[in-house]
Amino acid sequence: MNTIKRSKRVIITILVGLALALGLVSPASAAPPGSTDIAAAERAAGGIEGRTGTQVHHLVKDVTLTLTLGRAIVVPAGQIPPGMGTNGTVYQRDFSGTMQSVWSGTFWSATQSGRFFFDNAVVRETTTYRGYQGWHTCHRNSGFGYSVTTTSCPVYNAQPNSWRLQNYDYFTVTFFSQGSPLQFAHAFHANVYNTGGIYWYYDY
Repeated sequence: MNTIKRSKRVIITILVGLALALGLVSPASAAPPGSTDIAAAERAAGGIEGRTGTQVHHLVKDVTLTLTLGRAIVVPAGQIPPGMGTNGTVYQRDFSGTMQSVWSGTFWSATQSGRFFFDNAVVRETTTYRGYQGWHTCHRNSGFGYSVTTTSCPVYNAQPNSWRLQNYDYFTVTFFSQGSPLQFAHAFHANVYNTGGIYWYYDY
């Protein structure tokens, strides 16, 4: 009997794993990981943890990332999105990240910023609820002799029960060298969590 039960558990585990791999079951519907597990996984992947205040990180040669994270603010009861607050107080945080470089003596930069809500169960950002919502934007910053163009500014995993959202800023930097345009693609993103944590990545 025990052998049969163990076999059933193995089969169920395999089926769930296949469903996740095939996208038949959303990982967001699973129980969210704890803050300790999140921090360990993000750091192992090279994520830069955002902290309240402003930080400057040197990423690669001539490229820096300036991060700003606001303190967690309690959301007034009348502005709490439906479905949130059942696991405790709802908070909101503002964040901003600027990727910048000085190349050949010329400065360019690109910024993304936003506001997210969290209650230790789910995290929400751009979805509108009762006319109240967070936001995510990408700003086009240009320098002398350079042009910065936003290619895309998506938020991934934006579902009602998401425990993690991924904010991306895809952009191109164009400048002229000896009369000819040269263009480079860049991207950086921020993962925000139901715990209020945020981790930044330089993609390319």
